[in-house]
Amino acid sequence: MNLKEYDLVIVAQNSCLPTHQRFLHEAKKMGVRAGVLNLENYCFTIPARSNKNYLPAKAKWALHRTMGVNFDEFDLRVASYLENQHFRISNPLPLLTALRDKVAQLQALHGWGAPVIPSLLVRGDIEGNNLSSIQSFIRQTKHARFILKTERGNRGLGVSLVNGVDSLYSWLTTLRATRDQRFILQPFIEDAREYRVLICGTECLGVVEKQRKSQADHNFKHNAKHTHFTALKLQSPKASPMLAWAKELQEKMQSDFLAIDFLLTKKTLSVLEIGLCPGFSEFEHACKVNVAGKVLKNLFKN
Repeated sequence: MNLKEYDLVIVAQNSCLPTHQRFLHEAKKMGVRAGVLNLENYCFTIPARSNKNYLPAKAKWALHRTMGVNFDEFDLRVASYLENQHFRISNPLPLLTALRDKVAQLQALHGWGAPVIPSLLVRGDIEGNNLSSIQSFIRQTKHARFILKTERGNRGLGVSLVNGVDSLYSWLTTLRATRDQRFILQPFIEDAREYRVLICGTECLGVVEKQRKSQADHNFKHNAKHTHFTALKLQSPKASPMLAWAKELQEKMQSDFLAIDFLLTKKTLSVLEIGLCPGFSEFEHACKVNVAGKVLKNLFKN
């Protein structure tokens, strides 16, 4: 891939996703030379000296569209390389690094005072002090069903629903035996509704509720495979607290484009997750918003 031929590079593991095709389509309409950099088939060179005197005639952008779900940091190395080639990275590389996984996101959200779902991380044997901490967590959450999710999962991959305390201990013991404890334990919130707020720069592009595509589908996951989006009016009382939190969090993160997922019950609102490279095809249809166009125009406005 000759980077000099492009004004926009989409850094991704799958070039065929609808979101990436939308970016390519809108870039063509804008006269922006765009291409996909496939992380699964790419190499780059670190030269003996950098060419600091070279500056491109106009802004060049790299859309970072992966969050290292394979526990591989190669995408960050590529992003750093692109920065050295005078590409601006979106979202900014420090933000991508700081909110790399779900644990980092939970810790950041907690530090910012945002309401989150209680979570437990375990390393080591399921006995002694660890067992006491697990038992204390179970008592405090007062739930009989739990969610185990991988620290770097996406699209619902690596998420399991555990029914009962005995099953939970069995799961934790198995994970310890396989020496893969990169999981987060959370209580399963019954009768909760999940929402997504999409933000581009300082503009909220809309709020949607994730609803099951079929009543016959009893899968507990609210990923794209099992749900469709229904738009909420931005002025609605239900959207108001989510928009307030989204605005406050965006002021802290200063991202170019992101999604914030919320979980709402009759009594509580929790920030579920931050998506720094969210898909938006369903969102565009539900909210009648040209998300791809707005994102690119926001980047290339200067």
